[in-house]
Amino acid sequence: MPDQPTCRRTACANVATHRHRQTGDLYCLPCARRINHHNPGLVVPLGNSHTPEPVCPHCRAEMTDVWDLNLEEGSPLEVECGSCGKTYTVVKNVKITYSTEP
Repeated sequence: MPDQPTCRRTACANVATHRHRQTGDLYCLPCARRINHHNPGLVVPLGNSHTPEPVCPHCRAEMTDVWDLNLEEGSPLEVECGSCGKTYTVVKNVKITYSTEP
C-alpha cells in the first residue's frame, strides 16, 4: 500500500484529507479548519463524491467546463481529463430544496 500524503504544515504529521483550492497544497482536517476559519471554502476535502465541480480521480484537477457536457441526473458519462488526459466517469447529483413565504 502506498504511503498516504501528510499535512503540508511542518509542525504537523497528520494524514492529509483536504486540498487548498488555489495552491493544491494538502492539509489535515485540524489545519484545514484553521485556514478556513479566516478564509471559508479555501481548503476543501480530497474526496471525489458530491463536489461542486467534477474532480479527476487521477490528478485531482477540477473540471471547469462541466455545463458543456449536458449531464443528465444519475447518468454516468466517461470524460477525459483536460489536465492529465486520463479518462474517468462523472455522475451528476442533484439536491432539491424548497423555500416558502407566507
